[in-house]
Amino acid sequence: MDHIHNLLVEDIEGDTLFTRETLGNAKIFTKLNVAEDGKEAMDFLTKAAFYSNAIQPDLLLLEINLAKRNGPRY
Repeated sequence: MDHIHNLLVEDIEGDTLFTRETLGNAKIFTKLNVAEDGKEAMDFLTKAAFYSNAIQPDLLLLEINLAKRNGPRY
């Protein structure tokens, strides 16, 4: 079975751990990548810099109020 690729954009470590645990308990094959701020998330999604080989996520779990890049600005 293929994995569902997820990108979690979250800057609070406890919330990241909670999400990892929840996905693990759901018994769904998932691959979780984490971006800690809006700029890192945009780099991941546009395959910029370090993320040139990143797999586009099937699901994006996004905190609304982020550091460095926030809201719908492009």
